[in-house]
Amino acid sequence: MRSEILYERSSGKIVGLRQCMGAEEYMVPVGDQDKLVADFDPGRKPLAAFRVNPVEGKILENPDFSPPARLVLTCDAPGKHPVDGIPEIRADGKSFTSILIQKVDLEGNSLASDADHDRVYLRTDGGLLTDPEGKQIWMVQLRNGAARVRLVSGRESRVAVIRVFNENLHLMPGQLSVEFV
Repeated sequence: MRSEILYERSSGKIVGLRQCMGAEEYMVPVGDQDKLVADFDPGRKPLAAFRVNPVEGKILENPDFSPPARLVLTCDAPGKHPVDGIPEIRADGKSFTSILIQKVDLEGNSLASDADHDRVYLRTDGGLLTDPEGKQIWMVQLRNGAARVRLVSGRESRVAVIRVFNENLHLMPGQLSVEFV
């Protein structure tokens, strides 16, 4: 017997399990997935321990059973572009915006427990990333699922993209665009 996990590509959520035996196929409702996996493959972890990477369409094993999460970035820039809403700061090499990095679940709820102290890495293609005291940084440690950094503007008018990521495949990276005007 062959088992296939069915998932919804847009959300990355598992929606069912298809059992195939010869010419017969069985669709299994989501609530029965763990029971069937245990019945047909006793050594396999329950489906709750798996997550789908929606970009590549691969099922990723989650060995620590942590729920999938993502990083979200917001900022306090004083202006926003009137058409696309991208936050704006002055392109003078001194102006900055404070960026809040938050770890959230797939529904957007903050993950702020004592276990949410991930180390995240920062990249920008414009300006300079610093800690709140002004020291240049490339990494920050989340405290209860959040951290604050600063983006100091460059001197040229442009849109800078800030990216935040982690080595954990179950913590999806985040990004934010800021325009220097």
